[in-house]
Amino acid sequence: MVCYTREGQEDHRTPRSFSFRQSAARSQMSSRRLGLAFQEATSVHLTSHSDFMKLVATPHGSVLALIVMRTVTYPFFGRYLNLQGNEFNAISAIISLMWAMKIFWAFLSDGCSIFGKYRVPYMIMGWTIASILFYSYQFISLPESYYGVVRDGERCYQNQSDIQNPNAGESASTFLTLLVICLFFFGMTDVASDALAVEYGRREPIAKRGKATGYCTISETGGMAIANIFAGIAMNSAEYGGRFCFGLRWDQLMTIYGTIALFGVINAALFTIEPPKSDTYNIKKNMIVFWDMLASESFIRVSIFFYFGAMLMGMRSSAGLKIKTMWVKVEPLTGAAVSLICILIVMGSMVIYERFFINTNWRFALSMIYLTIFPVGLLSETLAIFDVIRNQYMHFFDEILSSAPFAIYLFIMMQLATEVSEEGSEGIAFGLMMTLWGFGSPLANTLSNLICGPFNVVNDERYARDSMEDRLMVFYSTIIPFCINCSALILVHTILPKQKAHVQEIKKKGKRYPKVRAVFVCFLVLSLVISSGVNILATIRQTSCLQIAGGSGCKS
Repeated sequence: MVCYTREGQEDHRTPRSFSFRQSAARSQMSSRRLGLAFQEATSVHLTSHSDFMKLVATPHGSVLALIVMRTVTYPFFGRYLNLQGNEFNAISAIISLMWAMKIFWAFLSDGCSIFGKYRVPYMIMGWTIASILFYSYQFISLPESYYGVVRDGERCYQNQSDIQNPNAGESASTFLTLLVICLFFFGMTDVASDALAVEYGRREPIAKRGKATGYCTISETGGMAIANIFAGIAMNSAEYGGRFCFGLRWDQLMTIYGTIALFGVINAALFTIEPPKSDTYNIKKNMIVFWDMLASESFIRVSIFFYFGAMLMGMRSSAGLKIKTMWVKVEPLTGAAVSLICILIVMGSMVIYERFFINTNWRFALSMIYLTIFPVGLLSETLAIFDVIRNQYMHFFDEILSSAPFAIYLFIMMQLATEVSEEGSEGIAFGLMMTLWGFGSPLANTLSNLICGPFNVVNDERYARDSMEDRLMVFYSTIIPFCINCSALILVHTILPKQKAHVQEIKKKGKRYPKVRAVFVCFLVLSLVISSGVNILATIRQTSCLQIAGGSGCKS
């Protein structure tokens, strides 16, 4: 591995597989000519089978990781192991945190070459490590499900009055550890493949530019849709809270994912071609520019909005899991189907917003979004809590209805991250914004567990009794996070710039605040360490009962 911290070392980046590497190494001009020759020789032809395979296979590392995060965690951790609400929320927060660590892979992939290449080796390593970790589940003993299963002819269902393995949740930390490490290394693959997809797109002719990235997006969405449905069907057996009498065990599903990752290794090693870099990436210089950028008013304002906005929006009641599992009885297949519908709505909404509303005032747009998402979510939870409507299809109606506003929210966040970036540090700045967004999740979960702890809404007994007192306790634990969600409107109207022109104006006329930078960085590190520690406590059965971890207090 070669890490570049000084200029003048770009010649070592030329891949050895090219026959004209000696002439390319003589000067920077020769390296540029090599890049042009490579661009002409490997320009993307969508009619070419190999180039098409390169395009459609490149983004699937993120697809597989997202499916693992979104689709399989609920049926396995929430239904099969029957974790408590604070434990499940902590697992979700830790998984999101690992996926947000991609900023570190961005630094590494941009600045450190392996055998003269910057993308393909990282893709191979990420896929390989993920495949090994997926296969490792074969050596871990799978416990029996928490609840027993009733098999009545062709009908199978989970019997929540038959607790066959009350200690099932004790093994959650073992399964989580492998999953978190796996997703962390998936970030390596995702960052490298995203960067390579951009380079593919740049090699297209101007008249046709955009088709390559379009095919990647379509491929990623298609892969996500197929994986959603597959995981929903495979994990819709009675052990996971579904109705099927057939299904895959966790270790069998992970073996399939490991095999898919193995195909990713083969594709990256044999079919993926990486263009050479003609310019020198200076890590030390870019870090200095990056640290200087952190003191600018525009960057500080946007960073605060990303971090605290994600934290305020991420506040959720610890009762959410038990509402789904014991009152609404959401099946994995239904959740997967709804996720697919939401994906399609998000794509369509982004296209419409980009086409007709891209210059809309951000403060106005986000205000309307918040005032739509939060009340709809509260209404859905309230109807389920008080047994007005406890139907899994109606319970997801708010998620479907909120997909369009959430898509616009994502689009605005991406616009904001792009505008605040400085020339020469676009990728790092954009990556940091996304990382800050992800870092807000552990803090949000820690605060949510602390708020909901006194109401004791994480245990099954309250939901089995289902008395009016129990319903009120669950409702109180839901309404408080909702009020905190609404406080995000304060950030919108005080911190958030109005539009792209406002960001540029702040960048030109804004002041510099090195002391604020130091305080914010210290707070970020401290809060991340504390919240991560608390979330880890919540994932361990012996310590999840602690009040600081969202429990009702340990008896001994």
